[in-house]
Amino acid sequence: MHDIGKNIVSVVLACNNYEVIDLGRDGAHRNDPAGCREHHADIIGLSGLITPSLEIMADAARQLQKNGFTVPLLIGGATTSKVHTAVKIEPYYDAPVIHVKDASKSVGVVR
Repeated sequence: MHDIGKNIVSVVLACNNYEVIDLGRDGAHRNDPAGCREHHADIIGLSGLITPSLEIMADAARQLQKNGFTVPLLIGGATTSKVHTAVKIEPYYDAPVIHVKDASKSVGVVR
């Protein structure tokens, strides 16, 4: 996904000794869980800045579910909300789906 918040989350988590692997934005690997599997992701984060990102995140949840992922999915970004996450993304993914309201909260959520 694309969003400056993704970069902030990366910095905040890295400063707290978490390894962050950025699989890019909106490119050829969009919603392709192969990179998550290749890097043995413990948590997957998606962030959206604009409204079309909301459907892309729902599709990512469907793809992760289809590919057997069970790691928590963190949702954040300017266009997201707790309600949207619960109604539009969580139903497509059986593992925990957590809305993170602010990048500064990411360390606490990841812990």
